Formats: sequence, structure tokens, C-alpha cells
Amino acid sequence: MLFKVTDHEMKTYRRGQVHQWELGRWYEIDIDKRGGRLYSASWYHCYTDPALALLLDPLCGEQNTRLFSCWSKGDGITETGYVIGFQTMKLIEEFPTPQLSPDQITALTILIALDTVDD
Repeated sequence: MLFKVTDHEMKTYRRGQVHQWELGRWYEIDIDKRGGRLYSASWYHCYTDPALALLLDPLCGEQNTRLFSCWSKGDGITETGYVIGFQTMKLIEEFPTPQLSPDQITALTILIALDTVDD
């Protein structure tokens, strides 16, 4: 299962562009915008874990962040395994946004660092 974070109005922001999401509707990146790096307007981003989605997504600093499961089509790209980009995606179901304690945030941050830093 994959997870997507939006703001309270179901909007995401990417390189100065605003994308308005609707539950159950497929979205596809325009052909002329494809081919860029993962963190560009060429991809819709999602996460492999809901807690990571809330920790790693820049919208998480906003109040009233919303969390959704999502489906994708086609091949995805990733640099870390946590964030995956797809060019076709739709939101499936909204989940209550879990509240993470400071200890949970610290523990997840340490686990991410341990997994990404070379020995």
C-alpha cells in the first residue's frame, strides 16, 4: 500500500505549482513534463509507510494535514525506497492522521539515518 499527504484542502505543491486532488480520480503527468528527476514536476510522490509520509512530506508542518492511500500505474522511480514517484496516481481512501509523539519522531529519524548512512 502507498500513501499520499495533502493539505486540508486536498492540495499538494510542487515547484511553485498547486495540484488539487479528488478522491477516486486518476491523474496523469502531462507528456511534455515527463522525464525529470524524482523531486520535480515530472512525478506524483507517495510513500511506502504512513508514518514516513507524515514525517518526510513538507506539508506535514501544516495544520490539518490529510493522509490517503493511493494507487499508481506504470513504473515508479525512487532514490531512497521511502519516497516513490509515479506519473499516474489516484487517491483511494482517507485515513485518520496519526499523532506521533516526540519519542516516535526521534526513533523514526534515527532508523531512517541508520538505513541511509553508509557504514
